[in-house]
Amino acid sequence: VDNFRVITAYVDEARVLKRFRPRAMGRASGIKKRSSHITLEVGE
Repeated sequence: VDNFRVITAYVDEARVLKRFRPRAMGRASGIKKRSSHITLEVGE
């Protein structure tokens, strides 16, 4: 367990959740809630 090291690490885009925030005078503005995929390659 003590000998493991991260060989490669990268992050990819994942799905974006679209949400709406209420604004003044009955309007709404969009919000994008972003996610990501984190990939780690571990070796000795």
